Amino acid sequence: EASRATHEPFVFLIPVAVAYLLIASVSEWIFARLQKRYDIGFGGQ
Repeated sequence: EASRATHEPFVFLIPVAVAYLLIASVSEWIFARLQKRYDIGFGGQ
């Protein structure tokens, strides 16, 4: 809907893509920190 209203789809899609990448990057960073903090060594060497 938003892209059809402006007739310029990239005006809408680029900020949405940036927001998606930001959320994905932050959540990946959080999960990596949690995994490192709570890793109890199952299956490790």
